[in-house]
Amino acid sequence: MAGRIEGKVAVVTGGASGIGLAIARRFVAEGARVVLGDIDGAGLAAAAAELGDACRTVTGSVTVEADVEALFAAARTHFGGADVAVANAGAGGFALLVDHPLEEWQRVIDLCLTGVFLTMKHAGRHLREGGCVITIASLNAVQPAEGMAAYCAAKAGVAMLTQVAAMELGHLGLRAVCIGPGWSAPTPRPPCSRCPAWSTSSSRTPRSTASPSRPTWPPSPCSSRPTRRRS
Repeated sequence: MAGRIEGKVAVVTGGASGIGLAIARRFVAEGARVVLGDIDGAGLAAAAAELGDACRTVTGSVTVEADVEALFAAARTHFGGADVAVANAGAGGFALLVDHPLEEWQRVIDLCLTGVFLTMKHAGRHLREGGCVITIASLNAVQPAEGMAAYCAAKAGVAMLTQVAAMELGHLGLRAVCIGPGWSAPTPRPPCSRCPAWSTSSSRTPRSTASPSRPTWPPSPCSSRPTRRRS
């Protein structure tokens, strides 16, 4: 329903493209104002031009605490404060465990997990009472995929971190919720297309027949069934 977040202010990380930009567009369409953060300065400029006076942008990385703090400072300066924080920024990489460079592991963990932690930390300090922290995890928080160890581990961490945030921030009058999107592009890219949770038809992806002691690349379809979370 249009206008249901009229007058609210949201900070959105990774807001220059993809899911983050889609969130910003919807928020503005429903009456909110947004502060978008991203490392893509050109993408932020395009988003600001599209969204107009309801949008402000801050170029920076969620892995740098000062940059995260600057997002909330911008919300305070331009819009008087913030009510919502969307920890969306993230990206993956592909490497088998036995070949995974440590620097690539750290890059994904820093971006997808530490960046969420920093966003939560400053959201807890700055959001107005009644506000909400929204984290964007993934189906890979519960669904493994070969070649995506760092991303799966980070997104599983995001899901648990959100539960901790809900416990710790509740007394401040803040909620914390986690969303686990599936694939958001028109067609999957390998090896994501080999994840059993992805299906372009009603049929299941076949199980792997590769020996776990002899990893191959590109990876074979994941051998695990999709995991169901118990309530």
